[in-house]
Order: sequence, then structure tokens, then C-alpha cells
Amino acid sequence: ASLLDADARQYVSGVGVHWYKNLDFAFGTTGDFDDLSAFHEDYPDVFILATEACEGSLVEGLGTGVGTDLLDSNTTWQRGENYARDIINDLASFASGWTDWNLVLNTTGGPNWADNQVDAPILVDEEGGAEFYKQPMYYVMGHFSKFLVPGSLQVALNVSTDASSALENVDRVAFRTPDDRLVLVLSNRDSTEKSIRLSFTAEERSLEVTLPANAVQTILLPALGGNSSDAEDSSGSARSSASMLARTSSYFPVAGLSLLMGYLSTW
Repeated sequence: ASLLDADARQYVSGVGVHWYKNLDFAFGTTGDFDDLSAFHEDYPDVFILATEACEGSLVEGLGTGVGTDLLDSNTTWQRGENYARDIINDLASFASGWTDWNLVLNTTGGPNWADNQVDAPILVDEEGGAEFYKQPMYYVMGHFSKFLVPGSLQVALNVSTDASSALENVDRVAFRTPDDRLVLVLSNRDSTEKSIRLSFTAEERSLEVTLPANAVQTILLPALGGNSSDAEDSSGSARSSASMLARTSSYFPVAGLSLLMGYLSTW
């Protein structure tokens, strides 16, 4: 309502969003990422910040359930994959950042005055105090916090027709950093490995990458100039194919780059 009121509008610089309506992407829910893009289209000068998210906030039988589950590798990885899916698609839909609700909790998901026990990227042994556990969620966040530095500009990804079906379960986002490096983060939610080809149309060069099954992977390479062999791979796992073109907006100026990603099996 404040954005619709001319007097109040001048005091609004940004809006915060939460992820809880995703419900761990259970029952085919895909998140409300289109709503973020639609909001940006209407208010391009208002930044969007994902201000709260945590796993273990649901009920048993829904998504990954409630509380912590440190010894269940399937649950801990699924929660990390959910983080990657939400962060990537928030950023690709014009969010300026993403904030975890609880960076550190004890192994039972507390302490919490309301007895609302949830999960966190880092769990601390609340009894001995000598150990702490970094879960997949922690390492997933590192793919973004380590490589996406302030001042980075988003580069749009456009999936080629031949690759669209193969990329259906591959979440992806790309940024150009202030030092002209390209950072591409991909999360492959499929249980099979995928190979992709990244083609820089303006520079007439390409790079082939293997994205492992059920994994998050960051690819680093010079955005302009350099050689495709300079690419670095910071793995966690993934697989995909797509096409990138620079996106224009007040928050994501055009990066002078065009990148095509193609699924190798269809080339």
C-alpha cells in the first residue's frame, strides 16, 4: 500500500520477502519467483531483499519436515539443494541478496523461547561445546557469498530450444564481477550427470563443462578476453545447458557479454 501512496512512496527504498510459501518445493510448488520479476518490472528502483529463510520449519511428512536431522544425509542434502534453488531463482528474479534466518543453532534446533526448533547451516554441540557441524546448507551459501562480490552485475541466461527440456531441473544464475570475471552458479536437481557447452558468441569461443548429479557447481572465468582454459570449477555438483544475454535494468546494467549454453547431447 505504501508504494501506491505518493507521499509514502518517497520513503520506500526496498522490500523484504520470505521463502516459507515454497513449502520446501513439495507437491510441485515452484516458488513465487515470477512475482519478484513482476514487482521489479513495476518498481525497478525498489530493491528486493530475501530477508528470512530456514529449513526444518514445516511438519513431519511435508517437505523435509521439522527440526534438525543431522545424521540423515538425504535430508541434509535436500535442504542444501532447496537453499540453492531459492537463492538462485531469487537472484535471477532481481533480488539483491539473500539472508538466512539462523546461521548457527544447537543440534536440537534451538535455543528458542517459543520452542520453535528449526535447522541451520551450522549446528553446535550444545553439551560439550567442543564440536560444530557445517551442513550442506553452509557450503551452498558459500557458492554465492565467496564468489558474488559487491558491485557484480547480473547476466541473463537464455536457454536454447534444444536444451530447455534437459535444463528443466537445473537452476542457474550468472553475474559479471567488477574485475570482469563471469560467475555462473548452477544447481542440478536431477539424479543424472549432464554435460553442457558454454558458447561466447561475441568472442567465438566455447567451454565444455560436466555437471554432476544432484550437485551445486560454480564456474569462474573471464567475462571478456582470456582463454576458455582459464575457467575454474568450484564444485558441489550440478548439470545443465542454456543461453545468456545481458539484462538491462537500473540494478542490473548491461554486461558486455553474450553467452550461449547448450546441452551436448543435442549438439
